[in-house]
Amino acid sequence: MDQSDVPAARAPEHHHRGQNILAAAADKRAEATYKDSDAILATTLDIHRHLEQQDKQIRDLMQMIRDAQRSQES
Repeated sequence: MDQSDVPAARAPEHHHRGQNILAAAADKRAEATYKDSDAILATTLDIHRHLEQQDKQIRDLMQMIRDAQRSQES
């Protein structure tokens, strides 16, 4: 049996194709993870902005209540 008859001679090419398939799958997963993370970040920033606005409104209302209480005391 000479070297050309050895099945292992084809293994590197097959192995290379398998690596490419695995790499492509990993790339797809990485892209999906990136998109998910980007969406989570956008949602988090929206929530943060909303909470900042809400906090300002609460502070303004609290100040109005304090002002009203002071004017009743006078």
